[in-house]
Amino acid sequence: MRMRPVLVGLGCMISADDQKLAEFFKVEEKTINNWKEKYPAFLGAVKKAKDEFDTKNVEASLLKRALGYSYEEFHYERIELGDSPKNSDEKQVGTLIKTVIKQVARDVTAQIFCLKNRDKDRWRDKREHELTGREGGPLVLSDLDRANKLAHLIEKAAQRKKEHDAKRGGRE
Repeated sequence: MRMRPVLVGLGCMISADDQKLAEFFKVEEKTINNWKEKYPAFLGAVKKAKDEFDTKNVEASLLKRALGYSYEEFHYERIELGDSPKNSDEKQVGTLIKTVIKQVARDVTAQIFCLKNRDKDRWRDKREHELTGREGGPLVLSDLDRANKLAHLIEKAAQRKKEHDAKRGGRE
């Protein structure tokens, strides 16, 4: 099968959905799946095009939602213009078009999602802590006293983190 990646890309730009891709090529969705298995170049072109679709559309929409935006909305209102020159019982009517600019507020959930994906180490919810022994080796506890000291240090660190998070407004 000779199918140009540009054509596959065009199909995927319509939608990142295999069913829409099948409609584009005028085949069944099963055929699209068969082509993906049989022709690695076709599968690669579909993956690349879908990634570009996601980048251009989904990521851009998420960022737009995170930052807030405005858009125009049109309101149509029927108005009477006066008596008709042909018949005095009829009224002339027209349409008044009002343009209203609407504001969509910033979406905190979208902001969190963007930050967590942009800088995972800084914004993720889960923090990982590792305890090691001397020179990075395994931690060896030889007696109960050391274990109690370690538990106390861990508890103290957790308390400090909680206080730190409270000062920052829970942004971590």
